[in-house]
Amino acid sequence: MNKYECINYLETSAFNLEMQKKALLQKESIYGKEIFLRGIIEFSNYCRKNCLYCGIRKDNGNLQRYRMSVDEILQRVENIVKEGIKTVVLQSGEDIFYTREMLCEVIGKIKKKYN
Repeated sequence: MNKYECINYLETSAFNLEMQKKALLQKESIYGKEIFLRGIIEFSNYCRKNCLYCGIRKDNGNLQRYRMSVDEILQRVENIVKEGIKTVVLQSGEDIFYTREMLCEVIGKIKKKYN
């Protein structure tokens, strides 16, 4: 097969369908047919870094900044759990407002209540 025949083959719907089937079988062999839901809480969009690819970078002046309190984060966790979601992901920029102690407090309270 030359380069153009190869490209043409890769672009055909038959090839794509075949690859989708193989990918699905591979995924199911590893993870089964279960669906895993995760509740993501983005508790702050402040960030001390200035990564050019990132929408919440420090110098992005077009962004309305927010920061949740410990109680607000815990309330969001409770809402997620009430919906039957068992995995919660806490996510933010590198916000220096949150100390290690604050984050440990939040995680400790979540684990104590829901583990």
